[in-house]
Amino acid sequence: MTHAGLILFGTQEAVTKRLAQAEVVFEYRSSDASGPAQDRKEFRQGFFCYFDDLWHQINLRNDKQDFQDGLFVTPIATFNERPVREAILNAVSHRNYQLGGSIFIRQFPRRLEIDSPGGLPLGITLDNILDRQNPRNRRIAEILTRCGLVERSGQGMNLIYEDLIRQSKPAPDFSRTDQYQVGLTLHGTVQDPQFCAIRRENLKGDANLLQYARLVDHVGGESGGKTFKSIQGASCSLDGFGGYRAWQGQYSDSIATVL
Repeated sequence: MTHAGLILFGTQEAVTKRLAQAEVVFEYRSSDASGPAQDRKEFRQGFFCYFDDLWHQINLRNDKQDFQDGLFVTPIATFNERPVREAILNAVSHRNYQLGGSIFIRQFPRRLEIDSPGGLPLGITLDNILDRQNPRNRRIAEILTRCGLVERSGQGMNLIYEDLIRQSKPAPDFSRTDQYQVGLTLHGTVQDPQFCAIRRENLKGDANLLQYARLVDHVGGESGGKTFKSIQGASCSLDGFGGYRAWQGQYSDSIATVL
């Protein structure tokens, strides 16, 4: 059996004997205090055996943030399923299995940390992570694609960004990433509930990042704020990792001037 077969379909006994580092460790911590986690679960078997169980563990403590929207109260999950699953798939698909460490997923009340051994794949940087793909483990990526879990075009990171934008949450944080690991943090706190209300009102269905930029232009233009061309360069769909933060800040400023 190949390593890809073990990682995705292996029994606990086979994985432990032949590729023990193909393990995902989940921890829940209610605070940043040191000491043992409130909950800890180790998954050392084929990924398809526990993928849904892993999301279930996260969703058990997935609080809702309630916001007033006119006469209605709108609940927004702290951790949306789509970006969480995409982040886990990326970690399993792109980690370096030649290293002995495990993938660690640490859940806190308002953030989720995913650390996977090995730095970014060759040719991938934080500046081009949205535009360039280079799967480290091609067989694993191909199997996940054929199962419909990931996009063939390798747009998983784009989907994470877009989902966070839609819910006015901070950009993915890669500050713990170095040559030895990829450290991704998904923050779950909604920054601006009014952003979500405007997005629902103006953008029905699936919209790409450029449409959000056009909405900013509409809002900012009426209030003397940013124009579409001035924020277009900051759009993360064009400028990569650093662009989203500047884009999000400009968006919030533009909306604040008319609300």
